[in-house]
Amino acid sequence: MDVERLRPAQDANVVAAEQLEALLGRLEEGVVPLFVFDAGYGPVKLQRVFEGSACQILVRCERGGASTATRASPIRPHTSDALVATGRR
Repeated sequence: MDVERLRPAQDANVVAAEQLEALLGRLEEGVVPLFVFDAGYGPVKLQRVFEGSACQILVRCERGGASTATRASPIRPHTSDALVATGRR
């Protein structure tokens, strides 16, 4: 895989997906690679790109960041509109 410098207007998720799709096409049949991404990459974007592909992805979350998460509530089960802090204190 070649290193590619990102331009300001480029999306790092799109560039990474293009590079990894090219790599998947060169792997032997039956090989299931694990791609590991640092914080800053969008796990949902990457999952959508690789859905149905023979690979696994792992994305590190930013420490102290916030993300939306699904939580159960006695009033409205499985709501996903709650903002949940993911940092440890």
